[in-house]
Amino acid sequence: SWDDASLSDHARPLNARGRRAAALMAERLRDLDLVPEVVLVSSARRTLQTLEALQPIEGAPIVEVMDALYLAPWTALLEQLNRLPETARSALLVAHNPG
Repeated sequence: SWDDASLSDHARPLNARGRRAAALMAERLRDLDLVPEVVLVSSARRTLQTLEALQPIEGAPIVEVMDALYLAPWTALLEQLNRLPETARSALLVAHNPG
């Protein structure tokens, strides 16, 4: 949401469309029985709100809030995923477009 022009992009909350999309994604994760062991999430307010909308996530995954994911290009996102331990069988990445 850009309703408050005094907020930085990092501090911007989700708008109505983002809240609807997050609720739909939560439904899809449950429908498909997708249960991440690890969640990597950008430190931006709207990505944290997206993750909140996905709760509860079955199995209580390890959640890592990462400044490095904020507006990161796809190459940086892939690099973070590649750093996960080999024992992590599934991961959820909550970041930003276009990355």
